[in-house]
Amino acid sequence: MPTWAAMMWTTLVVTAVVLFLALVVNPATDSSRQPIRACEAWVLDQLVAPASAKFSSEQWFDGASAAVIGNVDSQNSFGAMLRSGFHCDMVHGADGWSVDGGFVA
Repeated sequence: MPTWAAMMWTTLVVTAVVLFLALVVNPATDSSRQPIRACEAWVLDQLVAPASAKFSSEQWFDGASAAVIGNVDSQNSFGAMLRSGFHCDMVHGADGWSVDGGFVA
């Protein structure tokens, strides 16, 4: 039968791991990535094969106007991987960030 001290240490370690995962690994806690995630979701809707998408060089600009730019590698209708640039104009509303317009080229 485990001792009281062993049970307390086990509880402490499990609690620390759960808190670490909730705070560090959970993408919803990283508010600086929310506009990028919203733009990625919009870009995925524009692609022929969204499951093949790999994003890179993403940058978030928040000034007079808010925008996300970057590159996405994805398959075209023939199965060839192509790199395209993307640009999303972003707006912040009550539900968080959303895409107000953009392009994938």
